[in-house]
Amino acid sequence: MERKKSAITLFGSLTLLICVTSACADDTEHSYVNTDGQRGYILKSGEGEDTTGDGSSIIKASPKTGTQGVVFVVGQDAPSSTSGIHVHLEADEFFYVLDGTGRILLGTEEHEIGAGDTIFVPVGSEHRVTSSEDDPLYVIFIVDRPGLDEQFRLALDRTKMTLEEFNAIVEKYGTVYKTFD
Repeated sequence: MERKKSAITLFGSLTLLICVTSACADDTEHSYVNTDGQRGYILKSGEGEDTTGDGSSIIKASPKTGTQGVVFVVGQDAPSSTSGIHVHLEADEFFYVLDGTGRILLGTEEHEIGAGDTIFVPVGSEHRVTSSEDDPLYVIFIVDRPGLDEQFRLALDRTKMTLEEFNAIVEKYGTVYKTFD
């Protein structure tokens, strides 16, 4: 059986080896351990670090699990929810919409988003993600520097804090909120 392999490099530090045939998985010349001794891993649906306790925000990869800085999260936003307007001062952010619809404010422009859409938010750009009134919004988001994963682990409840109190906590992670809505 012929093996077809290709490498994809993402964000300058994360390289994925893709095997098209099942023979690659059993190939002894390849390993899930890199030259620095880091182990690769596979997470099944629903697996990962559930930061909310309800499965709505699951960290799939982060420096805590072996990345060089990339943070990869799968999230579900309830209908009519919003991230609030905020800025990441130290990281680019990428969103990929798995399912649902909503809107993203990117800078001063608002755009409709839906399944299959990819959004790039450059470092220092104000943005807000809002899910539609009718359906949850399922997204993958990736930041290219560590820190946001620690913010998610805090599972902060914005409804119990003022904007100033919230920002006093999240500024440590390179995030500044302009609004909660």
